[in-house]
Amino acid sequence: MPASPSRFRQFRADIRRLIAEIENCMHARPQESDREYSLQVEVFEERCNHAERLAQEIAKDEQTLWGLRDGDARRLQDSLRLSLDYFRPEGRSDG
Repeated sequence: MPASPSRFRQFRADIRRLIAEIENCMHARPQESDREYSLQVEVFEERCNHAERLAQEIAKDEQTLWGLRDGDARRLQDSLRLSLDYFRPEGRSDG
């Protein structure tokens, strides 16, 4: 199982990049006072917290836990992409 730790490190790097891109998009987007925007910010913050908790949990035992939590990691990445889709400026698509 030697490939697992490198996949975990890649996951952490991908998550960090995704979070940074979302934060940049949030700052570029005009601050909206509507309920949807506030809810999306709250959801994004919860997703970030979940990503941090998952990374900390897996880091304790990369060999064992990465194999068990790989699906959770992919779902978390997908949920962060949803946040990116919301905050990304209109008409811009990088993926």
